[in-house]
Amino acid sequence: MTNNATFRDKVERKLNEWKGLAEHLDLQLHLGRAEAEDAFEKQKSNLLNWSDSVAANYEKAKDISEENAERIRASIDNLRLQAALGKADTEDLLEEQQKNINQAIQRLSSDIEFVYKNRKERGEDFMEEAEERLNYYRTSFDLFKLQMHLAKEDAEEIWEEKKKETKRKIEELEYKLKEETEEASEKWEHFTKEMTHAWKHIRNAFD
Repeated sequence: MTNNATFRDKVERKLNEWKGLAEHLDLQLHLGRAEAEDAFEKQKSNLLNWSDSVAANYEKAKDISEENAERIRASIDNLRLQAALGKADTEDLLEEQQKNINQAIQRLSSDIEFVYKNRKERGEDFMEEAEERLNYYRTSFDLFKLQMHLAKEDAEEIWEEKKKETKRKIEELEYKLKEETEEASEKWEHFTKEMTHAWKHIRNAFD
């Protein structure tokens, strides 16, 4: 009974976390260009703090070869380096930083998948959480890119269309999180994979 209750608590905490991320993305969606530029810098800081935490916790990972451990360390260090860059005070610099950050996110995500793809009981590993958060950050920085390019007078109509489509997909994610708390506890691994697809589904609205 205790184990079931503990697991259900874990599910509830995780779902609440995802709900918070979805709500934050919804707020970001409605920022103006100037506000989005400020939020971009704040999100870099959030990413840096998170990557510092991942770097510290990674040393707790077990059953990983030194070669694979070094591979992930290098990717984490690269992500930290990109997130720690100074303020992007020009449009070109902002675009370059956004591109480099997303490449660093994708690199770390790919390395985590490579190292852990054949491991059992991945749901018990903290790296599962790293993958989930990377999906969120990638979505957030992709949205920043869209905002910077389209939140201009000559692209206002396109931006409004993209915003509506993105808003719809975020609402779908929020609805799913509210409705499936019980189901998630029954088939947790399947549900976490669905969440990964949900973040990708939101990013598809940016294309």
